[in-house]
Amino acid sequence: MKLTRGRWLEARVALWQQTASGELKRRLNDPSGDFDNLGKTRRRGVDFQIDVKPVRSVALWGSYSHQTARIVTPDPATPSQAGNAIDHVPQNVFSGGLDLTPDPKLRVSFWGNGQSSYELNPANTQGAMATMSC
Repeated sequence: MKLTRGRWLEARVALWQQTASGELKRRLNDPSGDFDNLGKTRRRGVDFQIDVKPVRSVALWGSYSHQTARIVTPDPATPSQAGNAIDHVPQNVFSGGLDLTPDPKLRVSFWGNGQSSYELNPANTQGAMATMSC
């Protein structure tokens, strides 16, 4: 769904779902480039985006996404992973910024992005990791 109010506001919202059977995941740090079969997976999410331009030389923007990514029916070799979160997939991802254009030849931008923690292995036993940058 998209909302627009003149030139100064644009916002979007999206609800989505993806189901996959036999999803493959590349093994991280594996020099041979092998893959693991996760089995049947389901991802569901919602995405938000907003752009605000209160005056011609100022633009504010931001986005936020939330998703759940689960192993529904695991590979027969790993039955204990049923219901586990898919590793290395953060539930929350966000970004935002401010663009200033005092002159058509000059634009200054301030921005940042980040993500919530995520599981580090398919068994969900090694803890989690999160990042943020500006």
